[in-house]
Amino acid sequence: MKKIAATIIALCLLAALAPAVSRAAVSPHFMAVNDTLLAFGDDTMPIIIGGIIFVPHDVFALAGVRAATSGVPGHVRLYAGARRLDFFADWGVTEDQHENTLNWPPAHRHGGKIYVPLHQVCGFFDLSYTLIEVGRDVIPNAQIWVVRIISSAALTNESFVSLHRNEMAAAYEAHYGPAPSDGGEYEEPPPDYSDITIYLGFYDISAGAADEILDLLESQEGGMGRACFFVSAGEIAGNAGLIRKIYSSGHAVGIWLNEDTHEEYLEASALLFEAAKIKTVLVSSAESFLEAASHELIYWPTQTCEECGGGIDVGAEETPGGAAIAGLPTESGARHNLMLPCSESTASTLPMLLAHLRSYGYTTEQIVEPAVPVQHECRSTQP
Repeated sequence: MKKIAATIIALCLLAALAPAVSRAAVSPHFMAVNDTLLAFGDDTMPIIIGGIIFVPHDVFALAGVRAATSGVPGHVRLYAGARRLDFFADWGVTEDQHENTLNWPPAHRHGGKIYVPLHQVCGFFDLSYTLIEVGRDVIPNAQIWVVRIISSAALTNESFVSLHRNEMAAAYEAHYGPAPSDGGEYEEPPPDYSDITIYLGFYDISAGAADEILDLLESQEGGMGRACFFVSAGEIAGNAGLIRKIYSSGHAVGIWLNEDTHEEYLEASALLFEAAKIKTVLVSSAESFLEAASHELIYWPTQTCEECGGGIDVGAEETPGGAAIAGLPTESGARHNLMLPCSESTASTLPMLLAHLRSYGYTTEQIVEPAVPVQHECRSTQP
């Protein structure tokens, strides 16, 4: 705490810049630890900000991580054995037991509690977590998830939902009121967006979460679990086994260009064939590759034209998964790219993103090479 005490005055200057979280940010999802379902209420529900899941700081107790507070405003400490985290929500600072400042999403103060980033805390204390979708047969007219923190659990996700289904239904009804009776007026079903086409692509496989993303895609039904992974020359050289796994799992592979030159494509293409016996003329990059057509390559853009509903900015600082959900088009006939980095943030929100696509009936198509190399062009939705 010496370092913290020495910097309190400077940090106070940042208090006015602390992020505010509205009540609407509370997400009506359940929290669970191992095989225990936590009480359902405003003080246990997670919040989702920019696609990042934050949970109340005291939900980790059943996983062996204790919580404490001090006289410093907005401060909570999580600790287990010699490991310790200090969160200062009002200043956006997080420190470990060695007083190292961690480059994590800052904790948030909300409703009298401090909310901490789930993914980072679990990783720090060697915990895991999973997101379990609760069927509409349990809670009608609502897309509900269980955020389950795991240190030691006996139940599978399916068994957990089966065991707690009546408890969850009763708790949800007690909090939000009873669902309409058979003779009542139910909520309108989600709109049908089956005439909107979504192309799912990933890049930056060196970001550390490609294996987790592959496992998540493998669990999807039909074509929704098929994507295209764009890899650079440097990534190919260091991840030959991962690229073979991507290709053998039924995903397409393209080449990511950092320098947007044909020479770079030739280098990456040779490495790709050497690593996995894959040949491709499909390329993408952060900028438009103007040489693609002249070399009979297929350039797939990272963004979609405005008439087709917008796109996701490659390299955007906000969490890709949350930005992707917010940016999905609703215009009839739109075609839309979801080009996401293989980051931990993407992996943490990908289940919710895929469930959203499934619930609203979006048509998902894999990015592949056509029979004749052409430039990919967005089809305008304007009359």
